[in-house]
Amino acid sequence: MATKTDELTYLGNLTVVTCWCGIRSAIPSEMWTEIRRQIDAGHQSMEVFCPLGHSGRWGGTDKVRRLEEQLAFSRQRQTELVDDVARERRRAAAARGVATRVKRRAMHALCPVDGCHRSFANVARHIARQHPEYSPELEEPDAPPAKP
Repeated sequence: MATKTDELTYLGNLTVVTCWCGIRSAIPSEMWTEIRRQIDAGHQSMEVFCPLGHSGRWGGTDKVRRLEEQLAFSRQRQTELVDDVARERRRAAAARGVATRVKRRAMHALCPVDGCHRSFANVARHIARQHPEYSPELEEPDAPPAKP
């Protein structure tokens, strides 16, 4: 339980400001006038603290620096996303290549293991007799994603 220890009597004007955290507090109007003057002159304003201890500045170079950091972050994120898309396109193309290779090996009745050239006559005969129209070149694997 808090106890009252001091009283403050203030006869000047106060201006209510809101911290980025949402806490509203009052500062002397003269101080706010000086802050506005510094901002209008393009300078970094003096630092003001909210009751929770957060420091805050208005205008000046802090705003420019913050916007530059946001822009740099956005550009970095865009680069990462472009790289991710390119990587996924390469992965999809590689998967299509593997699927096509397996289909061709099956069409020619070859063992699906790379490096093995063993042919199975009964599979080749079955494909030739029962499915003469089949050709792996005619079957289009999943279409590649459209380029932006």
